[in-house]
Amino acid sequence: MLTPIEKERIQGFDDDWTKWSDINGVVTEMLARMRRFCMGSALVVQVVTRMGQIINEIVEADP
Repeated sequence: MLTPIEKERIQGFDDDWTKWSDINGVVTEMLARMRRFCMGSALVVQVVTRMGQIINEIVEADP
């Protein structure tokens, strides 16, 4: 099983991106299983960035 940090790296996030949770002003450390869940539900940063670039190119090329 991948560690939360390995999953963050695969998804393009910084290490420990999901380590802390702020709920109603209370900061707590997230459980490893919840960190894995968050990364499983996340979009890959590089893919979203590239999609935005392509959409921008299409919009700019539209007369």
